[in-house]
Amino acid sequence: MIKIEESGMVFGPYAKSDCYVIEKSKSLKGLGEGVKIAEFVLLKNNFLWIVEAKSSMPKVTDDFLCEIHDKLLNSLTLTLMGIVGRHDSFQKELPVKIRQVCLKNLPIKLCLVISAEFLKDNSQLPPINEKFRKIMKSVRKTWKVTYDNILILNEEMAIKQGLINE
Repeated sequence: MIKIEESGMVFGPYAKSDCYVIEKSKSLKGLGEGVKIAEFVLLKNNFLWIVEAKSSMPKVTDDFLCEIHDKLLNSLTLTLMGIVGRHDSFQKELPVKIRQVCLKNLPIKLCLVISAEFLKDNSQLPPINEKFRKIMKSVRKTWKVTYDNILILNEEMAIKQGLINE
């Protein structure tokens, strides 16, 4: 089992076969500096999750959300390129279950989780999610990710989704 401690939260535990801690990838170093990446990739409930975590969130600026966009998109691209064998080194690092997943109809969730210390009030999330989904529009269209599968969650919501164990 894998637990991931990030931004003051503990994600998991997840079966090693279901989780790839892409942020700790040895292959990532081979890409050089400047490739922003999320924390981990997870197969959960027939979804491929790409998860980024933050302990805080500055003002919800386009720059901040664009940074999250880049991390999620790069992680999705590298994972899928690893699955199809385009990036051999990433393919070798992927757990077998992820490596052998059928991509054709696999729904994808792109998710930012914000620590409870910063974002406790659920009422703040709808306008932030709306702004984020607009920034992620090209990813939604090109990768065919549904609108509702682009998410910013607080810690409480991440627990309800099963990303964090209480």
